[in-house]
Amino acid sequence: MGLLEFLFALLTGLLCLVFNWLWKPWYKSFRKRYDFQAYVEKAHANANVLDPGISLQDVLDFETSIDGKLFDMRDDHNDEGLFRRIEDFFLCLTFDEFRWGSKDHPQEFGCAHYVWSYEDWKWDPQFARVLQNVGEAGKFYAYWSHFETLKSFEWIQVRAEPGEVSNANRIKRRNKVAQEEARKRYNQAIQMLVRGLFEHDPRCIIHLARVAEKARWLASQTAEKNRSAGNRPTAHPSRRGRRKKKAKA
Repeated sequence: MGLLEFLFALLTGLLCLVFNWLWKPWYKSFRKRYDFQAYVEKAHANANVLDPGISLQDVLDFETSIDGKLFDMRDDHNDEGLFRRIEDFFLCLTFDEFRWGSKDHPQEFGCAHYVWSYEDWKWDPQFARVLQNVGEAGKFYAYWSHFETLKSFEWIQVRAEPGEVSNANRIKRRNKVAQEEARKRYNQAIQMLVRGLFEHDPRCIIHLARVAEKARWLASQTAEKNRSAGNRPTAHPSRRGRRKKKAKA
């Protein structure tokens, strides 16, 4: 190894150590915040306090915390694995919505053992029975891709401009506009987060492969039926003619 290569490797290692030293404490506290059990306990403790729960900034921070991370099909039950981190965050979001009156129970994000859809497998006798009760990740995306919060955002309050004559109705209208805008940005942030997960989820890649495989299987089944139909014995032409004469008689 040359001197320059050695110095580059040394510098890269030092940068990694500094990054881990700065990032890990923040990550651990952030991860603990969205441990589902801890989040529920904290929410119950603040039950009588006006608590907006998960904020727009929280969603953006979570997206940043997983940016560039890769799914690993081997560590899906590891507390620090990406599958578990995402599942916990969306469980917290679901519980957050319960506090604002939601009755929805969306499909969990799940683990690497979830299939995208049972439809991908039920045609295959090898997997149909084994996978019939496995969670379906596609349902998670179907729900959260069109998510709309029930939060009121009533904590968003617009103040009167300096020197402006205070008018209760005018302020109320401004508050309503600001709250609707905050709700829209919140919904969009979650939908964009889900879109990013969708693009990298290995279960979706497997789903697309299974769709292609099913198409090939159906084509082979159709070709087999056509071959079988072509090999069936047909009546002799003269016999068909006698049958027609008898029918006319």
